[in-house]
Amino acid sequence: MEAPFGMGSLLGKLGMLLAPQGCRLPSRFKDRMHLLKEDVEDLSEYLAEMAEAEDLPLTAKRWMKEARELAYDIEDNMDMCVQPARASINTTRFICKIRRHVKIPKRLFSKRRLPKGLKWHKQIAYIAQVPAEHSGKIRSVCKAIRVVIIRLPKRLKWYKHIMELISDFRMYIQEAIERHERYELHRCSTFRRRFLPADRTLLTAYGGIADMVIDDRVSEFIDSLDNDGDQQLKVVSVLGPGCLGKTALAQVLYNKFGGQFDCTAFVRVSKRPDVVRLLREMLMQVQGQQPTEYSKELELAYSIREHLQDKRYLIIIDDIWTASAWDIISDAFPKGNHGSRVITTTQMEEVALTCCCYHSEHIFEMRPLDHDHSRKLFFSILFGSESDCPKELKEVTNKIVELCGGLPLPTISIASLLSSQPVIKMDLLTYLCDSLSSCLWISPSEGTRQALNLSYNNLPHYLKICLLCLNMYPEGHTIWKDDLVKQWVAEGFIHTTEGQDMEKVAASYFNELINRRFIQTLCSKYNNEVLSCTVPTEIFKNCM
Repeated sequence: MEAPFGMGSLLGKLGMLLAPQGCRLPSRFKDRMHLLKEDVEDLSEYLAEMAEAEDLPLTAKRWMKEARELAYDIEDNMDMCVQPARASINTTRFICKIRRHVKIPKRLFSKRRLPKGLKWHKQIAYIAQVPAEHSGKIRSVCKAIRVVIIRLPKRLKWYKHIMELISDFRMYIQEAIERHERYELHRCSTFRRRFLPADRTLLTAYGGIADMVIDDRVSEFIDSLDNDGDQQLKVVSVLGPGCLGKTALAQVLYNKFGGQFDCTAFVRVSKRPDVVRLLREMLMQVQGQQPTEYSKELELAYSIREHLQDKRYLIIIDDIWTASAWDIISDAFPKGNHGSRVITTTQMEEVALTCCCYHSEHIFEMRPLDHDHSRKLFFSILFGSESDCPKELKEVTNKIVELCGGLPLPTISIASLLSSQPVIKMDLLTYLCDSLSSCLWISPSEGTRQALNLSYNNLPHYLKICLLCLNMYPEGHTIWKDDLVKQWVAEGFIHTTEGQDMEKVAASYFNELINRRFIQTLCSKYNNEVLSCTVPTEIFKNCM
């Protein structure tokens, strides 16, 4: 079973301390540490089981919180005990190594020179003092011995303190496990999920799913861009509310036409844009190198304009919310007759008109998928094709597709939720259907929100933690896959069985979040390997 959040890094540190190549600790100390590690593993199993449960009672939530806080306390104290242990070993090794080559005169240890009334360790420290007539080599060795002897009582006191801490922590863990049994928390109803990282195939935004979202109307729009012979700079805007697939369409356009241009960039804006960050990112993509750290808006816009001058370029500006942001960004695009294109996506009609200089014919308005395309999208994720759907499930699954309202994001979210189940049961389908129906009575947006919440609640705890880690990034921020995977590994969010590579498992977590549309592809290689991603606005707003 995977170690839950809060336990993974603790178990890793305990393992490091007990490893043969780790700190050389006294045998009694190591024995106690082994017992502590076993207790932590027991507590971890209880916590992992409860982390995969839904609708936990307040008592269970409090127990989980206390268990995690106990894990943090233990980890803090393990951090404190690593350095002193290592420091003592280095000093001892140094003395032992030199003692083999240097013979200390016996007369240095004559009892006649010893004053009365000194404690034993101070007696030895006094004896180890070296008279001035002795050579420098003997003097340095004796000084080192003297330092170790003087520090010995503190070192013994430190070991005693750590031994007491270990005993206390073992007692606290046993008390926590006893409370778990006394409260009968094992009876909490669970809705267990399974995750098979090695078996899931990444469904990228450019292949598979995206092709099904493109209906005849969208296909005509793509063809019109492909056949457009106008050599003047043209700005095209994709308009529509959230969850309709504007970003997915922009990605398809970027992937399809990017190779025809000298320079390309794909940047995301968000509601509260950091224009300097956005321009730096755009300059890095078109120029291929990191701009200077302290560049200002005007300097960055000028650098982009200078680099794009006399070049054919394609720039995608995704999720732009204000005309003022466009005014700053557009200053970076030089006019010319090289057939350059800028494509924006927005939910605001006024922003779309501003981007296109009020040429309404340059605005493409997204619409919900019709029922046929919605079904094709839903069943392709769940069963591979509609023909593979069991007859007894067709009626209720068609009802769920209808309740998703032709919106790709909730359709994909619910289909991915169901596809993650080992067995698709009628009870679960009925529950999803009732949940979506009750929220649609309030508003269509509430139905979308409920679909995303249902999908989020169904995530295994380790995927939830990896997703919540993205909350540290600003909305709309471009996140590079390699950096994110390494961050998850460093934070202790990834746990493997023997023989598994941590970064490969972390990459499989990343792919699963892409498949479920909790994170969205921004850039990818020719072979559909994702390079960078972002968190969709609706996910950021409703789940994080």
